[in-house]
Amino acid sequence: MSACCAASGSFRVAHCSPATSWFVPTITAALAVASKYLLRTTQGHIFNPAALALVAAYFLFATGQDWWGALPDLPMPFVLVLLATGLFVADRVYKLPMVLIFTGGYSLMFAAYSYAGDPARVAEIFRAPDVNATLFFALFMLTDPPTSPTRYRDQVTFGLIVALVSFAVYTTLGGVYYLLAGLLVGNAWEMWRRMTARSRVPRRLPDRTPRTAELRADNWPRPMPTPLPTVQRETGNNRRA
Repeated sequence: MSACCAASGSFRVAHCSPATSWFVPTITAALAVASKYLLRTTQGHIFNPAALALVAAYFLFATGQDWWGALPDLPMPFVLVLLATGLFVADRVYKLPMVLIFTGGYSLMFAAYSYAGDPARVAEIFRAPDVNATLFFALFMLTDPPTSPTRYRDQVTFGLIVALVSFAVYTTLGGVYYLLAGLLVGNAWEMWRRMTARSRVPRRLPDRTPRTAELRADNWPRPMPTPLPTVQRETGNNRRA
C-alpha cells in the first residue's frame, strides 16, 4: 500500500507547474491519496485520484499545470517510442478501444471547430505541449482500471463522454483543466453505470430443492415392495391326477 501511495503521489507531482511552492505538490498528492478512501462506494473509488487532486489544486491554490511529466520537449523518435509503449500497455489491459475512441473523437471535434469557427482559438491543441499532454492523458490517465469500464461497448461511451466534455470545457471556459474535467465527468458516469447495472441484477430466489440429507431422512429406509403372487404351472402329474 505504501508503494502504491508513493507512486500515486509522484504521478500527481509530475503534472504541477515547477514554479509552484513546495507545499502545493505535497497537498495535491495528499488529496489524491485521500480521495481514494473518502469518495468511494461499494463499487470502489469514484474519481481518478490524479484528475480530482489537480482540479482541486487549481481552484484552491490557483496553480498552473505544465504537464512537464508528459515530456513536451522530447524528440520525435522518443515520442514515437512512448506512443508505442502506451498503446502496447493499453492493449494489454484491454483498454485500447477506449483510447482510440477518445483520441479520434477529440481530434475530430477540434478539427471541425477549426474549420467551422475560429481556427486560431484551437490552434494550440495541435501543437506541443498540448499534443503531448493529450497523448499522455489518453494512454496513462484515461485507462485507470478502477475508474474506467472494462466492456468494449462501455469503453466507447466512456471515451466519447470524456472527449465531448473536454471539448466543451475548452471552447466555453478555456480552462487548462479541460482534459481532467472531461475525465471526472466520465468517472461519474462510469460509477453511475456500475450502480444501476448492479441494481438491475435480479435477486436470487431461495433454493427450494430439498437437500440430500432431507431426502434420505424422508425416503430411507424405503419399504420393500410387495411380492407379486406366483402362479404355479400345472405339471403333467397334476393333469393326470
